[in-house]
Amino acid sequence: MPDPNRLRSLLFSDDMKMLLIVLEIYVVLAALEAAVHDKTLARSLRLIRRWITRNPDVRGGSPVISRTRVAVRDVIELLREHSMKEVAELLEVPEEAVEACVQYALLATELVDLGILVEAEVADR
Repeated sequence: MPDPNRLRSLLFSDDMKMLLIVLEIYVVLAALEAAVHDKTLARSLRLIRRWITRNPDVRGGSPVISRTRVAVRDVIELLREHSMKEVAELLEVPEEAVEACVQYALLATELVDLGILVEAEVADR
């Protein structure tokens, strides 16, 4: 059985106090990082809800920019050659709608990476 006096001295040593401070800082930083991620994710979801729709009668049910027939996959293809601003001007949609397409594609990719969706499902989306 460990010596209780030795444990007490270890728990209250300067090294242990420093370790506890570092752990507290780590916990705070982790919480802040989670809050920032949640805020970023919340913003992405708001953009997607505002700008991306799916309707079986429009482009075969592929996700499109709301009130248009512009498919998310078309926007992503255009972004390979053009800036977000150029794509928005070309398609005559707000830049925010183009950003929503990017966020939609990133979220779909993340869901595939996590194993929640399979790539075939994303191709249909």
